[in-house]
Amino acid sequence: AELDTHLRRLTGVDPLPGDGAVVISRSVLHPDLRRAERYVLDELAGTPGITVQTHCIDAVVELDGGPALAEGVCTIAAELPGLDPDRAPLILGAHLDSTAKASIPWDPYVDPAPGADDDASGVSAILVLAKALAARGGFARTVRFVLFTAEEVGLQGSSAYVDALAESGEDVALMLQLDPVGYNGAGADRLWFAYDGRWPELPGFVDDAAEELGSWLSVQGVSEALIGGDDRSDHYPFWQAGMPALHFGAFPPPPDYHKTTDTMDGVDQAFLAEV
Repeated sequence: AELDTHLRRLTGVDPLPGDGAVVISRSVLHPDLRRAERYVLDELAGTPGITVQTHCIDAVVELDGGPALAEGVCTIAAELPGLDPDRAPLILGAHLDSTAKASIPWDPYVDPAPGADDDASGVSAILVLAKALAARGGFARTVRFVLFTAEEVGLQGSSAYVDALAESGEDVALMLQLDPVGYNGAGADRLWFAYDGRWPELPGFVDDAAEELGSWLSVQGVSEALIGGDDRSDHYPFWQAGMPALHFGAFPPPPDYHKTTDTMDGVDQAFLAEV
């Protein structure tokens, strides 16, 4: 029910609580992204035990008529402190912005970009996970829930975030990116993830977790080297900085990827809940 609520609100099916605004796009150049930011901030800040910070940037967007500036778009990071401050954090990530640039013509300032699967599916999962893990509590390691901005315009939000991590000298135990994770291709019940060969233990880590859970998903890891690289989501700046990360997402991309037709109809909520 919570997944459905978040998905419906983030994709404009239902209005947001409070002012009743409807989010038709989360493009960095559309005013509705700020409404989605406020919604996510309110949801996370209202979760006991979690502290929330924003990391805002001015994103540069390349358009046919020349570059445009998306001022003050924000990555939102919520932290559940661990019992052992010496342990590096686990980061669970997704991206808040959307695009429909594969639909032509499409105007990022005014046209719809519901981004239900890409990546409201991941954002909704992160919001549910934050609430569930905070209610459980008692983890040795800090868990950080990060919703990146400006992913669709060159990973600008996550790149800035990783740069800040590097400048502070903070290490990361593992980063898991969920993008997109609501499309159940051909009804195969298969969860794909990409990994970097520098961390060969990670595929086994995922397999063991799925087996321990008794999941009905078929978990399939693919080496980024075998698919010609994987730089299409926010895990990639972590890889570039030498930090271990996994990218959970659909391979190949879903049929409505980056289109105005990426709506709730393309999200299998039972699949998403199992992810």
